Amino acid sequence: KHVTNLAVDDIVGVGWTRNTCRHCRECMLGNESLCLNNQATCLGNYGGFADRMRIPSDWAFKVPARLDPAAVAPLLCGGATVYGGFRAADLHPSMRVGVIGLGGLGHIGVKFARAMGCEVTVFSHSPSKKADALAMGAHYFVAPGCDKPQTNHFDIIASTVPANLNWGEYVDMLRPTGKLLILAAAGKPIEVAAMPLIMGRRAIMGSATGGRGLINEMLEFAARHQIGAQVERFKFADANKALDFVRQGNPRYRAVLEA
Repeated sequence: KHVTNLAVDDIVGVGWTRNTCRHCRECMLGNESLCLNNQATCLGNYGGFADRMRIPSDWAFKVPARLDPAAVAPLLCGGATVYGGFRAADLHPSMRVGVIGLGGLGHIGVKFARAMGCEVTVFSHSPSKKADALAMGAHYFVAPGCDKPQTNHFDIIASTVPANLNWGEYVDMLRPTGKLLILAAAGKPIEVAAMPLIMGRRAIMGSATGGRGLINEMLEFAARHQIGAQVERFKFADANKALDFVRQGNPRYRAVLEA
């Protein structure tokens, strides 16, 4: 009787966060994902592979009726990471956006950036993904052996791969005031020369998931533009098979367990 944002039989989803302290500066500003007491759904709590769970109702998000719940599930973590990163980077229509990697995060980033009115370029080491990238809304696709875009070209370049890259090369591709947005962690520190940052007022920033307001906004945007993750489905009983499938890097582009 105390739950007012949901009704019995609503289909809901839960993302990376299950609760926060609710009273720190970041929580009060709506940046709950930055709360130092952020509680993860599947780290230190039950729920990662459960068929039921108990959480505060305002951290359970109603799945838009116009979208497939399986395609929404990855949006609640990876989708929020990309959407929140774009919002934090002040992305707006007419920008030129580069997306490094066409995987679980990257393919959602392509769809969001295109729906936001941007010119989208995908950088990928897999030439076989070109057709998928263009079908998802990318305008251009750059793979090994292709000509790199000219310098001073992009407003935002979002890295969605946990790889150690030549970051200076990507910084050089940014326009003045451009941003290199890191959405996936590589194993080594990011090394770039200082002068391109100083003289072009360029920035390197990161982002992960988002607060309740941002996730609700993302879901509304996704429903309006019919955006969902491209998923491969597995029965809940085949969870171990799905994990092996993911470890081998096979999903295009997210694996989802269906109970």
